[in-house]
Amino acid sequence: MPEEQMTEAPKPAAAPAPAATAGGAGGGVENEKALAAGAYLLGIVISFILGPLGFLGPIITYVVGKNSKLVRFHSVQSLLLTIVLAILSVIVGIVFVAMLAATLGMAVIMAPLLMILGLAVFVYYLYLAYKAYKGEFVEVPVLGKFAMQYSQKSFID
Repeated sequence: MPEEQMTEAPKPAAAPAPAATAGGAGGGVENEKALAAGAYLLGIVISFILGPLGFLGPIITYVVGKNSKLVRFHSVQSLLLTIVLAILSVIVGIVFVAMLAATLGMAVIMAPLLMILGLAVFVYYLYLAYKAYKGEFVEVPVLGKFAMQYSQKSFID
């Protein structure tokens, strides 16, 4: 007697779960957090490479994540912080050059202090990026209130 072969009909593959679009980039909460952290990381990296054009990083993340309050807040705060630090670095640079011209000794003392200050700013940006990636709204003193106010609604439709 021939054996009957029982074959099952192929089961349809499960449909992938739809991606949440809350972050504006089509990737859900994790993408929102990554974009929020990216506001700080892009700001500091672009500032390091292109100097005064560091404000472009937060603007890029704002445009990409405009539908997320988390991304808008951190993008605006990073933008404000980057602008303030750019202005302060110009002022400090002018003072440093004036000190260098006036007396070499004072400039020699200031150079390591400025390096330490630069490292502290870098670490602070990393801290803010970490907190943003955790989904937290950490306000930078003074600037955080403005960032919260200006991130309530999107400027871009």
